[in-house]
Amino acid sequence: MSRRAAVADPQGLAREKCRRRRSTRRCWWALLLASLLLAARVSSEPLEAHAYSVKAGYLLNFTRFITWPPTSHASPSSPIRLCVVGSNPFDGRLERAVRDRSVRGHPLLIQLNPSPDGDAHCHVLFVSPSEKKNASEILQKWQRPGVLTVGDFPGFVEAGGGIELVEIDELVRFKINLQATQRAQLLISAQLLELAQSVSGIPETRP
Repeated sequence: MSRRAAVADPQGLAREKCRRRRSTRRCWWALLLASLLLAARVSSEPLEAHAYSVKAGYLLNFTRFITWPPTSHASPSSPIRLCVVGSNPFDGRLERAVRDRSVRGHPLLIQLNPSPDGDAHCHVLFVSPSEKKNASEILQKWQRPGVLTVGDFPGFVEAGGGIELVEIDELVRFKINLQATQRAQLLISAQLLELAQSVSGIPETRP
């Protein structure tokens, strides 16, 4: 598999899991989810730019496998806001990914560099690599119910972020910090957890 093809092939990852496990139902769920997590393939793009097309697809599809607290939506048709803090690395790719799309009746809107003290509510907050040095401060300011924080630089989940997009073996994958998402009162689907490269912050179960 070429590097360009691999970076956009979560389905291959899910199929490999199924071959190793022999499990059926959960594997088919993983395959279904993987097919939904594919972003638009633009073969003429440079590799780094293409990776951001894939990451835009992940941001879109995270909204389909996460349940927000009821107070996050002003009405059944109010928008789901995908916000970007810092320099925008998507260069229009995120706008194209969400154009004319909705999730459970909620249209998707993009907002750049929102103020944490403003009125707009961000449902997904992508912290740009340009803000790596300020990540802890940004995460603290945006620590509130109903905000899924996402980043794509090393140490993001360790700093308290919800989901970190990572490139492993030439694939775009993701890590989940369950403690951070639960603190934000977000419900992550079992299928999304199944596809994660790693899940940290899992509550200990009492014997």
